[in-house]
Amino acid sequence: MKKFLATLTLLFAFTLPGFAQGQVRLSAEDQKKFDKHYSKWVNDTRKNDRDDIAKDVHEMQEIMAKYNIPANVPYDQIASTGSGVRVYQSRLSADDQREFDKYYTKWVNDTRKNDRDDVAKDVGRMQEIMARNNIPANVPFDRIASTGKAGFLPTTSATLTATIQSG
Repeated sequence: MKKFLATLTLLFAFTLPGFAQGQVRLSAEDQKKFDKHYSKWVNDTRKNDRDDIAKDVHEMQEIMAKYNIPANVPYDQIASTGSGVRVYQSRLSADDQREFDKYYTKWVNDTRKNDRDDVAKDVGRMQEIMARNNIPANVPFDRIASTGKAGFLPTTSATLTATIQSG
């Protein structure tokens, strides 16, 4: 019985850090800062303001590093304003949604790589789909995409937790 309890205690001790790591919550102040930079990043990306995009990314990455959040976690999964209700999804046909998600995924990746030419192409294609579906041009792309990154990245806090644990 003592061996069983000792084994159970060791197992608990080794798994506890994993559970604690998955419960990442930004402080209220850091969440506010992250949200501010995320909103600026979305707007600056739409305007293709390269200098400000780089500054926004730097600030968000610093906050993510402080909380040991992997760099590949999408920003909209951390921003409290980023993964809100996606009310415009229902306006798209299944084919348009799939196409929009494809270009949204490319846009996120190209933006992170600072591939300016491809970012502009991705934005143009997403805006074509938006115009064809009578979605205003000022609607953030993440409100239209069906997932944070076209089904490949977490879209809920539970899957974000799993990503953080595996990262």
